[in-house]
Amino acid sequence: EIYRRKDLAAFRLGDNVARERVLREWAAIEDTGRWNLRILLAATDKRDEAYRIGEEMLQARRSPINAVRLRMSLAMDHLQDGQVPQAKKLIDEAEAIVRRDFPAIVLRGDSEFWKVRAEIELHQAKASMARRQGRWAEGIEQARLAVDKGKRLHKLMNLPITDSDRTYALASLIRMGV
Repeated sequence: EIYRRKDLAAFRLGDNVARERVLREWAAIEDTGRWNLRILLAATDKRDEAYRIGEEMLQARRSPINAVRLRMSLAMDHLQDGQVPQAKKLIDEAEAIVRRDFPAIVLRGDSEFWKVRAEIELHQAKASMARRQGRWAEGIEQARLAVDKGKRLHKLMNLPITDSDRTYALASLIRMGV
């Protein structure tokens, strides 16, 4: 919990140097720290390290929700770097997980929050992929679906989630324009 609070404080201060230091310490002892470090590094000149961490994380067994979210995070990075085949592979894998595993997810506690978040990220990646390929109508439809899910996520902010999870989700919704 101490690392989560330190990371959130550095995020709110906009201090990415402190954030990276905290996340590296956290990553050494917990997967959540690795996940957040990967996301931070992907937004820096240390993108190769972010890809390496992400590929390592793909090898671990995860919940269907986290398996989709990790793939979408990596897919968006690949799309930004013009690596469409790698992104498509990850999106296809995520869609298969959603079709196969999401119907069986029991929605209790914070599971609905995370399921909706994963669905948003999948629609965002599919919208970005469609845009890269000039499939405008499909991209607009996927973006609309992401916004609709974003509105649903906003209504779930009262679920039992951590302050940092709430903060990052709200920041994501703001970037989406929800």
